[in-house]
Amino acid sequence: MLLGYVYKLRPNDKQFIMMPEQPSTINHLIQQVVHHVQSRHPEALDLVFDSLPVNINEQVLTGTLATIEKDIDTLSWFCGYFAGEINHSEDNEVPRHPITDLAKIFIEAGAGMQPFIDFTPYPGCRLVIANTAKFESLPVSNTSCCEARV
Repeated sequence: MLLGYVYKLRPNDKQFIMMPEQPSTINHLIQQVVHHVQSRHPEALDLVFDSLPVNINEQVLTGTLATIEKDIDTLSWFCGYFAGEINHSEDNEVPRHPITDLAKIFIEAGAGMQPFIDFTPYPGCRLVIANTAKFESLPVSNTSCCEARV
């Protein structure tokens, strides 16, 4: 069987034919979101995420993270978007994004913290640490910029 093709039964003559596989709605949304993240387009992401029910948003987020997991720059930008640091395309022109930079440090450092698993971007330009063991295992030079809040 060719990748991207499925066998379907023709209704009239009861024969199987090979047809291109149609991407599911979720996969289509994931592709859309990945494109918007890679092109750094927060307004388009708002349109997608604001129009979907929570359970679909979660599936799209999970699929998007799996797709971009090797692209640390894009992944850290996505964290900045979710933390509210990047709201408009013009925000991409700002030379420094502290949340995006910090997310990148967490992802690259030592044990490699995973966004939305080990830490979560939180509105108000914050990162919430979920895996304190991984955070505490980071080299001191990487965590000296962090302020602990209880």
